[in-house]
Amino acid sequence: MKALHGAGDRVKLRLLDVQQLKVVVRSFDTPYVALSYVWGSAKCFRAERNISGSAASTGVIPRTILDAMKVTRALGQQYLWVDSICILNEPEELTSTVEAMDIIYKKALLTIVGAAGSDCMAGLPRAHARAPQITQISERVDGRTFIMAQPSLDFVLKSCAWSTRGWTFQESKLSRRKLIFTSSGVYFRC
Repeated sequence: MKALHGAGDRVKLRLLDVQQLKVVVRSFDTPYVALSYVWGSAKCFRAERNISGSAASTGVIPRTILDAMKVTRALGQQYLWVDSICILNEPEELTSTVEAMDIIYKKALLTIVGAAGSDCMAGLPRAHARAPQITQISERVDGRTFIMAQPSLDFVLKSCAWSTRGWTFQESKLSRRKLIFTSSGVYFRC
């Protein structure tokens, strides 16, 4: 994918308003959060024109996207960019938006990463938890205490489907800040 300087001027930045549950067109100066996730083999929601408020309550929108909407609201943000909702499934629109992906991820305040599971129905683990229970495992052997370390983010990501995809690799490299949801915890990287 080549970086197209000025491509943002030609692209309509469609964002999901997570308060009103509708897609709006805004400028790239508007603060927004982006989502990076794996579609996988599950049938994921695709926007033809718009979504309505009833779409979220009928289960049409995949769990990963619903969780990202919740996290976006919890972060005090109003807008979320999600490819399957914000890119219309029309050839001209698709081409111009794909050409501007570098700008979309670079301009996002933060990218929510759904690194758990293998498809869009996996959700964001711990997106619903208030305070996670952290268990520190230790063992005393011959007068010494050994503590098991939590796995590093790089170690955790090696086993995730998210880290094996070309699109998500690009999204990761272009994002300035990432809130990464994995099956073993939530990580922040900038």
